[in-house]
Amino acid sequence: MDLDLKGKRVLVTGASKGIGLAIVTAFRAEGADVVGVSRRSTPELKATGATFVSGDLKSPGTPQRVVDEVLALDPRLDVLVNNAGGGVPTEETLADPFGGTAAVWADTFALNLNVAVETTRAALPALTRSRGAVVNISSQNARDPRRAPLSYSAAKAALNSFSRGLAEQVSAYFSEYSGKYRQTCTT
Repeated sequence: MDLDLKGKRVLVTGASKGIGLAIVTAFRAEGADVVGVSRRSTPELKATGATFVSGDLKSPGTPQRVVDEVLALDPRLDVLVNNAGGGVPTEETLADPFGGTAAVWADTFALNLNVAVETTRAALPALTRSRGAVVNISSQNARDPRRAPLSYSAAKAALNSFSRGLAEQVSAYFSEYSGKYRQTCTT
């Protein structure tokens, strides 16, 4: 299938295994230049031919450092896929109607919301230059929290809200900008 992605530059977080690795593989199959980010690489990620950048995106300042490193390799960026997230539910968090302690909530939100927000914040200038796209990987638990810890479901619901709000804010910016641009060109 040709999705017209040949030569596009894509950054995928949480790229070393699972959904992230599948995303990297799919973009590479379409001819995209992919940079995969995760704490450590895997033989499977290396086999895709994607460029690897290491980073624990939950650590303060790491999303900006990673994006800076990616853009130093090549200043183009067409797509950001925020896939980093997840977490392993424990018996304790599954049994707790609140989805875990305050520390569990903070860690869950850090991984499933804040990483995407901060990586997007760092990448947005490059993405706006290319009129690129942000893809945030969420979960059905955002809408149906019965099968996961409440902390995880709430973090994914917040990610959905962030995604919608970002789309509205950025599209409003471009509509305003392109309207001024058209007006300037016609006068």
